[in-house]
Amino acid sequence: MQYEWYIDAFWLTSFFIDSIAFLTAVLVMGKQVRAFRCILAALLGASAETACFLLMSDYFLYRITVMAVINPLLLFILMKPGRWKEFLKGYLTVCGVILFIGGVQTCFMQYVPIRSRQNIWYVILAAAAAVIICYIKCRRNYSQNLCEAKLIYGKRQVLLKAFCDTGNLLKDPFTAKPVSIADFCVFGPDFPNEDVKIRYIPYRTLGMEHGLLKVLTIDKMYIYLPGKKLEVEKPVIGLKESGLMGQGNVQLILNGALLSENNEMGKGTTQR
Repeated sequence: MQYEWYIDAFWLTSFFIDSIAFLTAVLVMGKQVRAFRCILAALLGASAETACFLLMSDYFLYRITVMAVINPLLLFILMKPGRWKEFLKGYLTVCGVILFIGGVQTCFMQYVPIRSRQNIWYVILAAAAAVIICYIKCRRNYSQNLCEAKLIYGKRQVLLKAFCDTGNLLKDPFTAKPVSIADFCVFGPDFPNEDVKIRYIPYRTLGMEHGLLKVLTIDKMYIYLPGKKLEVEKPVIGLKESGLMGQGNVQLILNGALLSENNEMGKGTTQR
């Protein structure tokens, strides 16, 4: 039985599959790798696979070359893993994704009775790659907004995992200061007590939730950013009894205005 082979279709299919495989490996390994580098690696991989397919008459030798030479080499250059276990984890991810998509493609081409099914398959692969790229970018943006902050109130000091939320526009109507949101018992289970001066301010969320929020003014707050430490005098902290808007283990949501105000005033100190 003879088959017609189209080099452009072969290259495009390999490119999409390699793109999804490398992008998935980035997620599994937790590496901070730009999506563009994954696409570039997939482009090189698809070109190398196409060249090997043209030059090699033995299909089994071709598959061994792709899986044992081309993919590991590109993965090593792309990820630069520090340990062999990390590299093995990424390599097995790439192989698993390629084999899985190959199986799905075989079933799709065999059982979907549509004349333009090849084009539909390309759209499916491109959409899958686009979704993974968007997820990687969202995760990178989220991680870049994570930092630590130290709150000081009297003799109490606590170091918290914080999230810089530029969408937090809440301000104290009495002092006109930006309000950051923390867990209710941020200073311990016995806090706040009768010695703490608590007041209430109105608030409204994007989900149209509204009401009164407990706030207090503490003595000082230090925000630890990469290579920089910001000092905030007399910051206003809102105390929220429930979880911080689904932010996982984040204990403090910083008001984005704090960062812009301190940058404009030059109050940040560089850490060396």
